[in-house]
Amino acid sequence: MRLNVLLILALTLLLMTGYRGVPCAEAAASDQTPPAAARTAGPAQSPFVDNGNGTVTDKTSGLMWKKCSEGQTWRKAGNRCEGKAAGYSWDDALNNVEIMNTRGGTAGFKDWRLPTIKELATLVDYERETPIDLDMFPATPALWYWSSTPFHRFPKRAWFVAFGYGDISTERIDNQGLHVRLVRGGRK
Repeated sequence: MRLNVLLILALTLLLMTGYRGVPCAEAAASDQTPPAAARTAGPAQSPFVDNGNGTVTDKTSGLMWKKCSEGQTWRKAGNRCEGKAAGYSWDDALNNVEIMNTRGGTAGFKDWRLPTIKELATLVDYERETPIDLDMFPATPALWYWSSTPFHRFPKRAWFVAFGYGDISTERIDNQGLHVRLVRGGRK
């Protein structure tokens, strides 16, 4: 009985304080957990270079990212992303990138993939009002984005980053509402 009361009090406290998940800067770093810290370069010191072809390169890691979320279309005129970001289950996200690569890829590359949780978290910048650079990644919904990293304690879950607050957590792999931003280059 005493344990139930303590549990209810703890949950109430979490809800009252606006708990939104595990911030990247507070998470432990390993292959199974989110990275230890997100990039904090600040809005004026963007670590990204716009390649002018719907992709962005991270000068620090060398990773190349698609500017637009899957489901959106990049328009060179105006350098913008149009349309609505599609929602995927984790398995569908992994499968769709393979299909896209076999059908010719994007921007001349056929080696796109879902980023690891460590890679995806490098897009988070807590110095910004919105913790993703919307100049480099326009029209990014402030919602959850899949990583390729499974949650090893619970095999039916995988890690995600929420670009509304920069939170990192896990979700059921059958949830079809998470978005996808693809990357290419080395794995971390």
